Amino acid sequence: MIPRAASAEAQAVDALLRTSLAGTALLLALLGLLVAWITLRRAPRPAALPYAAGAVGVLVGVVLVADLMLWAQSRRRVRDTAPEGPEVDRVEVLAQQYSFQFLRPGADGQFGTADDLVTLDRLMVARGRPVVFEVRSKDVVHSVSLPSFRTQAEAVPGRSTRLWFEPTATGRFGVVCAQLCGPAHYQMTGVIEVVAPEAFARHSAQATVDRAAMTAAGARPAGIGWPWGR
Repeated sequence: MIPRAASAEAQAVDALLRTSLAGTALLLALLGLLVAWITLRRAPRPAALPYAAGAVGVLVGVVLVADLMLWAQSRRRVRDTAPEGPEVDRVEVLAQQYSFQFLRPGADGQFGTADDLVTLDRLMVARGRPVVFEVRSKDVVHSVSLPSFRTQAEAVPGRSTRLWFEPTATGRFGVVCAQLCGPAHYQMTGVIEVVAPEAFARHSAQATVDRAAMTAAGARPAGIGWPWGR
């Protein structure tokens, strides 16, 4: 079963999948009818109709596949163009055996400083607000996969990759590693909780207060936080 769609991009991906499946089923049905007609007819010589029908079927198939490829390419361009601006929720994701660390900038708006907000295997985001992940790996190759948002990105040591999504439904949605990364790979999961904007604002305010207390106590996770876009 495919997880329920929880973003606008997920709905577009599902529409593409349904269209490709319907087109494939249609071509299969036409091909089946053509084969049955050729097999069951008893004329001593084959008529030109089956060949014409076959040519039409091939042409329809080529047009359908080309249309789906162009549609998929247009969606890919949308997926690869991350939004920018103050309304975007920027999150750095550090993947490591066998967990995800999520980091947001603190009050200074900069990553890699003492007031960064860090959570382990759990992230809260606001419904209707674009979220951009910048992903890195601390050890081996991982893959940050968000099935309900129909997107994922490879986490490669020594480089950054990005993905983005805009949540359209509230609830809890899974984060999984889609790349075999070790014997406990199956345990590398997390949760993204999508809440209303008001609840997210309250959560962010409390997280800032908590982080300030942790900073005063000298607590800071090691190996996370890097300049955005580098």
